[in-house]
Amino acid sequence: MKLIDDASVSRLATIFDPLLPEGKLSPAHYQHILSAYHLTDATPQKQAETLFCLSTAFARYSSSAIFGTEHDSPPALRGYAEALMQKAWELSPAIFPSSEQFTEWSDRFHGLHGAFTCTSVVADSMQRHARKYFPSVLSSILPLAWA
Repeated sequence: MKLIDDASVSRLATIFDPLLPEGKLSPAHYQHILSAYHLTDATPQKQAETLFCLSTAFARYSSSAIFGTEHDSPPALRGYAEALMQKAWELSPAIFPSSEQFTEWSDRFHGLHGAFTCTSVVADSMQRHARKYFPSVLSSILPLAWA
């Protein structure tokens, strides 16, 4: 089931928009994530790694592999993935390959600067990075079938 029709896009927006005022994670939602993943007392780097891996999962959800299509993906899922990645960057830029790669991923989520918006490509690239640098965090978040 793809979630790109108007009704699905509207339902997803109803769920995700309150969590993303101005396109960023709300402070309350961020705290909820920290609590849910037992990260309240974790280092900023550990929090960032988890948010990065969650971003990877939501990028995959928005792709043609799950809820999107080859040329369209649910904006709410793509926006949520990008907001998670932005918060990870804010907490610990060191977990990213480079500032250029961070910018490229962000541009792809938004289709900025002529970037191809395929979230499958973004998810694959992010997943490869996470698998190389923080595999245990990634494996604790992604479904086993995606390994």
